[in-house]
Amino acid sequence: MDSTLKNVSVILVIFTLAFVSYYFFIQKDESATDLGSGSISQDLFADVQRYIERREVLNKVKLDVTIFADERFNNLVDYTPEEPVKPIPGRDNPFDDV
Repeated sequence: MDSTLKNVSVILVIFTLAFVSYYFFIQKDESATDLGSGSISQDLFADVQRYIERREVLNKVKLDVTIFADERFNNLVDYTPEEPVKPIPGRDNPFDDV
């Protein structure tokens, strides 16, 4: 092939890839901002309504934290038995203090 023909074909391929990339980039942006259909806005409105209702329910909840200030709670003793230390088979630690 002639070097001029190679250069022209490479330039055409580059322009074609650039055009296709730009076309897909523009299509992605248009589909993301297209709110012409009412179903998207209705779904969004329903989600917002659900969020507001749940927030109101959570705001009505009152927690009684006086149990944490009670002396019976603060003086609890842990009665779990300690596990016996089992020797691990192998060689002694050479860096252990003698």
